[in-house]
Amino acid sequence: MRYFLLFMVISFSVQAQRYNTPQSYLKFIDDNHEKVIEQTWNYMYSHSQEPNLQKRNGQRKVLENVLKRAIRNIEKEKPFDKDLQQAAVKYLNGNLAIVKEDYVQILKLESSKEPLVDKSTIFRKIRNAMYQLRQDYDSSINTYAQRYDLTINVNNNQLAQKMAATIKIYDHYNEMNILVQQIKDAEAYLWQDIAKLNPQQFHTRLQDLNNVVKNNKKKAIALSSSIDIESLQPVYDNFSHFFGMSYTNHTAPIIEYLTVARNGDRSDIIHKTEAFNKAKTWFNLNRRESYTLWSSGTSNYIYNLISNLD
Repeated sequence: MRYFLLFMVISFSVQAQRYNTPQSYLKFIDDNHEKVIEQTWNYMYSHSQEPNLQKRNGQRKVLENVLKRAIRNIEKEKPFDKDLQQAAVKYLNGNLAIVKEDYVQILKLESSKEPLVDKSTIFRKIRNAMYQLRQDYDSSINTYAQRYDLTINVNNNQLAQKMAATIKIYDHYNEMNILVQQIKDAEAYLWQDIAKLNPQQFHTRLQDLNNVVKNNKKKAIALSSSIDIESLQPVYDNFSHFFGMSYTNHTAPIIEYLTVARNGDRSDIIHKTEAFNKAKTWFNLNRRESYTLWSSGTSNYIYNLISNLD
């Protein structure tokens, strides 16, 4: 799963030479933040374009070091405003956790008490924590500005525009990927302990899967309609096509086998077992193709859109 941090692209129209005024301290915070944003863009661009894993990891390590340096700079400087210092450090530490893929640390930022029962729930909670990072820092900046009567202007330089566009791309991908993961989870549960299920239990799980597919199709369309960039809807449709009517039809041999196994009927058991195994092979092959369509399709989507930003 691709997670990136998605730094805020605001800047501050202030002039200062020392850190003992509201303007100078905010400028100090922003200067450190700007260096992080610049390296974040380098890393995100490299991750989407660079096929060499070693080079991508090299850019990741550089970003880690830039984040750590910014955190040290802000922590060691005597703060003009303790609240802003703590907010900036928390924000940068949260993004460092994302870059290092320290998802346990990220999840500590998410306040929901919902249990982590499946991957889609974990992914959604990570996304919630990422959004909360942005919102909390944004709120802290606004509070600081109001406290000292400062004016904050949106940064609209080229780097800020690239970052804003990249955030949109990855946000859309991550939201759509949660829908995909929910389908994967529902389908994995369908086959869990398959030999121990009776036909009704299997049918109930199959209906649950169909409901997830149906509901997520509506959600995907709504997500795609709500953005002002190219959407992943065609890629999502290619992935979810596997879970259509053909999927349900191919479960017939599975239900037949579970029925005879449940009833202890040994008549024609060899034929039914062969049909059961043949059906499972069909599911395995088509599932692999479906997953590949999503993986390659999303990689191409991110590659193409970010290429256009450079």
